[in-house]
Amino acid sequence: MNRVLLLRIAWIASASAAALAQTAPRVTHDISHAEPRNERQLLDVYSPPSGFQFPVVVWIHGGGWMYGSKNGVEHRPAAFVEKGYVFVPVNYRFIPQVTMEVIVRDVAKATG
Repeated sequence: MNRVLLLRIAWIASASAAALAQTAPRVTHDISHAEPRNERQLLDVYSPPSGFQFPVVVWIHGGGWMYGSKNGVEHRPAAFVEKGYVFVPVNYRFIPQVTMEVIVRDVAKATG
């Protein structure tokens, strides 16, 4: 599962530095980082329009582990993509429905 996710992110992240300012970032929403698919275990990928081998920034939203969403990225994707980064915001499950240990595993699955 993790290798497939990383391959998908790498493929989506292929972009060239020369084309960064030409077009808007490529965006793929709601990639599952767990099985079975769950709304709280999805991530998005914002990448430069073309090229490859860009560094990746993973964004874990705030909310005290009890609320929030990957959708609250505001200007962050554009700010990072313009500088040649791939930006990946992730969702995770919340306390008290799960323990902090489960949340840590959710984030690890999304990044590994």
